[in-house]
Amino acid sequence: MINPNQLGRSPFPAGASQWMLVGLRGGAVVTPPFDPTSIAGLKPWLKADALSLSDGDPVTTWADSSGSGYDVASSGAQRPIYHTGIVNGKPALQFVSVASQFMQASTSLGISQPDTIFIVAKTVGGGSGRLIDVATGARQLLDVDDPATGHFRIFAGTLLADAVNYDGAFHVFAAVFNGASSFGYVDGTQTITGNAGSAGVGNLVIGSDTTAAFMTGYIAEVLIYNSALSGTDRGNVETYLKTKYAIP
Repeated sequence: MINPNQLGRSPFPAGASQWMLVGLRGGAVVTPPFDPTSIAGLKPWLKADALSLSDGDPVTTWADSSGSGYDVASSGAQRPIYHTGIVNGKPALQFVSVASQFMQASTSLGISQPDTIFIVAKTVGGGSGRLIDVATGARQLLDVDDPATGHFRIFAGTLLADAVNYDGAFHVFAAVFNGASSFGYVDGTQTITGNAGSAGVGNLVIGSDTTAAFMTGYIAEVLIYNSALSGTDRGNVETYLKTKYAIP
């Protein structure tokens, strides 16, 4: 029989299995935080809380946390502004339409369908709400068409718009493109279904299409996977984001 007083010692006594340790000590099994890199194919992973900046600093480079090296950058007045304590006490990048602010990757992602895109963002009145786009060639985008409607839209050959206004609050927007169909999700709920077309993600642009459709609002995190995630994997990423940013 195992003496419970020995359980705090290292090494544990022979025969003390994990469930025995948990039961005898009266504790609960602690589940480690979900790691988005545990799902293969993440590139890039942009998160504002990975930046070491002060409130009000312009953002020149938003480093890719996936380890794939797909940073996005901007310069001059087109740089978005880093702000602390924007959503659930965490920072976000502010993009202003009238300042034509956006960030762009210097290297093409080269992702063809299937792929999956997630973004935690809030749009506010005054901008077109373009969240993610490609700069040239075939397009694949996520946006919130504000101020005209505030609808969530995805595009990969066919433009599809949801009929709900998402202006003024943070949401987890997601889209899955599998080469035949496209599916749009808001906070884990599917809101869009349609033809995916053939467009992939090339020259990644955050907050604009680099020409006229600049967003006004905030972006806290972006993840792109080069596969159509399963419902379980997509749900895990959405739960991670909703929990992190306290989104209902």
